[in-house]
Amino acid sequence: MLLVERDEQLTRLGEAFRACTDGRGQVTLVSGPVGSGKTALLLAFARQAVNDGARVIGAGGSRAEHKFPFGIIGQLLHDAGLAPNSDAYAAVLKARCALAGSLGDPGSDGSVDDQVHLPYLQTISGAFAAMASEQPLVIAVDDLHYADLPSLHCLLYLIRRLRSTRIMVVLSESNRAQPTHVLFRTDILSQPHFSRVSLAPLSRRGVNQLIEASLEQPTAPELATACFDVSAGNPMLTRALIDDQVRAAREPDGQTTAELRIDDAFEQAVLSFLYRHDPSVLAVAQAVAVLGEPGSPQVLARMVDIVPENAAQILRVLESSGLLSTGRFRHPRARRALLNHLPAAERRALHRKAAELLQENGAAPGSVADHLVEAAYDDAAWVVPVLRDAARHALADSRPEHASAPLRLALRAARDDRQRVAARTALIGAEWQTNPLMVTRHLGDLLSGVRADPAHAGDALAALPYLLWHGRVDESVELLTAAADASGPAHVELASELRGARQLLASAFPARAASVACQNPDAATVSAAPRRRSPIRGFSEGSTCAEETAISAHLQPTTLLTAVLGNGSRADAIGAADHVLQRCSSQKTAPEPVAAALLALIYADRPDRCLAWCESLALARPAPSLPPAWQGVLKAIQAEGALRLGNLTLAERAATEALAIMPPAAWGFIIGGVLATLISATTEMGALDRAREHLATPVPQSLFGTPLGLHYLQARGRYYRATGRLQAALTDFRSCGELMSSWQLDLPTVVAWRLESARTYLALGRADHAVELAREQLRQLGPLDGRTRGATLRTIAATYAPEQRTTALDEAVDLLHGTGDRLELAHALADLGRTWQALGQSGRARLLIRRAHHISVECGAEPLSHSLSHDDPEAGLVVEAPKPGAGEVTLELLSDAERRVAALAVQGYTNREIASKLYVTVSTVEQHLTRVYRKVNVKRRADLPVGLAPPATVQSDPGMRAC
Repeated sequence: MLLVERDEQLTRLGEAFRACTDGRGQVTLVSGPVGSGKTALLLAFARQAVNDGARVIGAGGSRAEHKFPFGIIGQLLHDAGLAPNSDAYAAVLKARCALAGSLGDPGSDGSVDDQVHLPYLQTISGAFAAMASEQPLVIAVDDLHYADLPSLHCLLYLIRRLRSTRIMVVLSESNRAQPTHVLFRTDILSQPHFSRVSLAPLSRRGVNQLIEASLEQPTAPELATACFDVSAGNPMLTRALIDDQVRAAREPDGQTTAELRIDDAFEQAVLSFLYRHDPSVLAVAQAVAVLGEPGSPQVLARMVDIVPENAAQILRVLESSGLLSTGRFRHPRARRALLNHLPAAERRALHRKAAELLQENGAAPGSVADHLVEAAYDDAAWVVPVLRDAARHALADSRPEHASAPLRLALRAARDDRQRVAARTALIGAEWQTNPLMVTRHLGDLLSGVRADPAHAGDALAALPYLLWHGRVDESVELLTAAADASGPAHVELASELRGARQLLASAFPARAASVACQNPDAATVSAAPRRRSPIRGFSEGSTCAEETAISAHLQPTTLLTAVLGNGSRADAIGAADHVLQRCSSQKTAPEPVAAALLALIYADRPDRCLAWCESLALARPAPSLPPAWQGVLKAIQAEGALRLGNLTLAERAATEALAIMPPAAWGFIIGGVLATLISATTEMGALDRAREHLATPVPQSLFGTPLGLHYLQARGRYYRATGRLQAALTDFRSCGELMSSWQLDLPTVVAWRLESARTYLALGRADHAVELAREQLRQLGPLDGRTRGATLRTIAATYAPEQRTTALDEAVDLLHGTGDRLELAHALADLGRTWQALGQSGRARLLIRRAHHISVECGAEPLSHSLSHDDPEAGLVVEAPKPGAGEVTLELLSDAERRVAALAVQGYTNREIASKLYVTVSTVEQHLTRVYRKVNVKRRADLPVGLAPPATVQSDPGMRAC
């Protein structure tokens, strides 16, 4: 076996041997941590001594034989080749008989005169002296700490008489937490011919030498560094790691790389290392493995029932040997090996002790709960509060997977019905975040508990969102009714929870809002109190601090949506949503208000702000830090925002990613919203086969009682219209109108069903019906509904003669530029371009259609871009697809004024119209355009790159970017 960094130790042993050959007997003690290479050093020295003419005999201690009298001496005599009938063998046998029944504790030191007669010692010692008369004799005893007591007395008798002999006694022992054979050690340390050789761990360089000598392939320095970091230079652990690398290199396609492979050889070395120590060392190592974090000697001592001083000494031994670092295992694979080898019953018992001790010492609830769960400890009164606290902290840190196990144990450990209802409610909230399908098994049990004792309905109210998620509306109303009956004027927090729950029900299932609107007037007292400010901007100035906290926690997520979907100020809702999202981006908060605020922005017709916040929040809180359910929900919201901005590619990608996070069955009725986005996006992209596949995905019937059901009907109607099933499309759009009217939710920002119907009537050739519906749509629009107004004007313009269309289409283009809906803008530009072509303005038409084609390609609207790339049978105009890089213009070359003029020119405006819009003279416009032509190297207006046009997407506010 290769020795590395042991030259100094071999040299010192060689010097002692040369003194022995000169007739000056020597005794040398080799010590070091377990696995430090003591045995390998003894073997190397033995070979060297034999080469120098010595006779070497050896023996090794063993835990299994340490109670066998004269075991070590017997091994030495056997290795020396003495005949069984020799005097030395006879002396050993007689001594064993004399000790029969009177041998004391092998761990203690006693007087040899009390146990072994002097003649026996003289005979055995004389046999060794006779061997040394012929040639120098080296007596090597490995693992001295396991030697039997009579053999030690015999060796000590010999060592005292070495001064004028050619005998060298070499002993090796491991560093122990509790030194053994104290009197023997004290005696040999006082001998004048004694020397000590200590073995230290290998250095980083030594580990590198060992690796290079053991592996056939060239290795990277990083491998030695990684190996040293895991083994701390312990030769035993280092060689095990090398064995793992060798095995990995021998596998098919295996090769040695800079990445350290840690496998079975390392785990077995860790176990062997610990089992070669005293049982107390193994016990402390097991306690450290169970704790999983640095533990004080006091805690470890109580876990394994030893005194703290011994525990502290054992920790020092484990640190010096390289297994531990700062109180924990250097590598988790070492800890795993020890835990896997620990019997289940012992492992649970240690976890139980750890939980009790950590609780006594005031440890964090999460640390205590981890051990309670591992121990399945549920029979103490203090367990349930600790488990619930631990779960609450895990949920606050967006780690629901760490909350479920404590809550399941809390449910089992609950002492009364209230604790069971509270624990099950919290468990539903935690498991929903990882897999919404898991909660269905708990919802029925929760409702059964509430029916058995309605007084606990308030504790179950937090489960209402999950009942609604799975479309269990009747049971949601039942729970709300029971909670309202259980509340009263004194229950301020429960009253605010009820307000939030009613708002949530009204937002999700508008048809059922009236059934719980007036429950328990006493409980509604808080919500009925007059307030000086809108709940969107803030809470009542006269409310108490506790009331403000309760209302904020339970109402804010749904108040935003209620304000947007009701008659509240849309501008106030936008401001409140921005405020919520700004706060969420600067500190870690629950995902619920984030989702509600993003939805509020979408329904307030600001999808541009929604997408800007999605990007900002993604930088502040990467998706892996969110639970799966919320990752999916936020992806779905992003997809809907992208769809409303005409970014079809992003809409499809984000919605597809959302479905990849959770299977369709786990989405509850929310699946309708995700599918609606996918169906609309793929329909506009011309991917009708994909749209048909999404339509084939089953949706729950409860979907059609929700606003998301309106989105689904709208998307399906669009698909029907694109595939020529116009009557089926009209049916879906009328269904939207009927539902929205019955819910008092007739808002175009939810679904503009009149506009969709008008477009379908146009496809049917019934312009009169189309105009009637479109004008009715215009009358319903407010000043902030620019997106729907622009789309409606474009629809109305389609019913006019060409000479009458331009005014309506110009207004539509202006409106759509401000809203960021790129796809609708592309359609409006295309319509305007074709109109100008029909009026004989080919140059102006070409600019508009080029711009429309450019936008449609960016949006991924294949049908529109395809129609604009080929001969228009109606206008006779040919538009080529833009070449790669054609729109990449260095805008920095243009001044601000030139850029504004060029942008309007690219959009097809005449010089006079540009002058009117910018409040300058026509001559000024002409001068600006002349400079623009020169800077971008074109000769005429028709050759201006479409990249000069302003982007259709609205950029985020500076305040949002600062977030």
